Formats: sequence, structure tokens, C-alpha cells
Amino acid sequence: MTPTLETMLGRASNPEPISAMLEKLRDERVLITGGMGSIGTAVTDRLDDAGIDLMNTDVHEMDVRDPVAVEFVMHMWKPTVVLHLAGAKHAPEGELDPLVPAMVHIDGTDNVLRFAPQGSRVVTASTCKSCDPETAYGASKLIAERMTLNAGHSVARFHNVVETSGNVFEIWEQRDTTKPLQVAACRRYFISLDEAIACVLYAAIVERPGRFMASTGIAHSMIDVARRVYPDAELTIIEPRRGDRLNEPYFAQSESAERETARILRVYSPHDRTAA
Repeated sequence: MTPTLETMLGRASNPEPISAMLEKLRDERVLITGGMGSIGTAVTDRLDDAGIDLMNTDVHEMDVRDPVAVEFVMHMWKPTVVLHLAGAKHAPEGELDPLVPAMVHIDGTDNVLRFAPQGSRVVTASTCKSCDPETAYGASKLIAERMTLNAGHSVARFHNVVETSGNVFEIWEQRDTTKPLQVAACRRYFISLDEAIACVLYAAIVERPGRFMASTGIAHSMIDVARRVYPDAELTIIEPRRGDRLNEPYFAQSESAERETARILRVYSPHDRTAA
């Protein structure tokens, strides 16, 4: 049986309401990069349902690594808001070829920031792997955050979004059920897709740019999660993959946070252009 969202999260999903955010975006021209990904598709659907003028792009329409393509699309569409959701997908793959996340996250973000129309607002999607990074993937995301904040734009930082393609629950669902369920002794924070969407849209409409993340609740031992989701399954404990950290942090050791809304945090770093 497919686990419920609440079972995967270990709590109820509690996103910031987005109706007021969508209303504030009603007169904007929105450009989405990475629009065919799980989050990009969901954000596109919400904006489209609200009747907001938007252009959804992915690698075939606008490869963010290609400055010519980015400049052309920006000039043609003239967005007032850019939701930069394009990204390499998995940290382990980044360890095999670190140039891939570097090109997508660093070169790609540079192109988006450089060619976004004057006066437009850019939101760059990031990840908790950028906090005190141990991997090429996380390091490239941290650089993308710094570039975005230095340019006066905003970052939406996600923890593990349980409903995205390739997540651990999808992998577990597709396993051979005649064999033990494999689980690494890691600790993770989880958010729902709706919580991720709300974080992106909030970052797009907030007056004062910054780094934002959804409030997640407690960290979860993946062994406990596996037992909660599949209480009757036999477990086999395995080593984390290369590129997978044992413990994902809530935020970096040097960072602090304050509650921006009931469900969204503003995260500060002493290394930001203007520290708290």
C-alpha cells in the first residue's frame, strides 16, 4: 500500500496559504526554469490555475547552461519574476562528475541572474545540502545561493521534498518486496510539495529579499521512517551512498533564523551581503 503523505512526513503537511501570494503575482510575467521537474510542474500548475501569465521552460526550451539561449528567452519573454528551479537532481551523481552540478547550478544561475531583465525578481531554488556542504552538489548550491543574494534576489531553500521524483519513498515502493527493505542510518528533514511551492511563491512576492525555508518539524532517523512506513517489512541496514550525508542539518552552523510567517523562516548567514 502506498504510504500517505502524513506517514511519510511523520506529521501533517502545513504549507503557508498561497492564495494571497497568487493574487500578488496576478499582474506579473513569470518565467520558470526547470519547469518539467516535480516542483516546477507543480508551481506551473498553481500559477496556470490562477490565470497568471507564465512561460514554463526546461532544458529543451532553455538550457540554463547556455548563455545564448538564456539571453534569447529572457529578451523574448521579458519576465518580471523568474523562478529559477532548474537543477541537477542527485548528490551522488555529482560526486561522480562534479562538473555537472557546477555547470548547472553555478554557470546556470550566473546566466539567469545576468540576463534577467532589469527590475525583475529572481528566486533561486536551493537545498539543505548547501548547509556546511560536504559534496560537490551541496557546494555548487551554496555558491548559487551566494550569487543570488549578492545580486539582491531571493533563495527558496528546500529540505527533502517527499513527493518529488526519485525520492526515497518512491525507491522503496519500487523495491522487490520478497527481499528486505534497504535503509541507511541517516537523519533527514522532510517537507511536502505544497510546503515547497509556498516557500517559492513567498520568496517571489516578499518585499525584502532573502533566504527562506519552510518550517519542517524534527529530523527523522531513516530507520524509524522505514519502520513507520513499512511496519511489517524486514530491514537491512546499508551504508549511505557516496554523496549522501549521514545527517542533513536544519541550517548551517554559522546561520541563524527567524520566523518570517507562521510557517516560513528567514535564514541569515554572517557571510551574506547584508548580515542580520
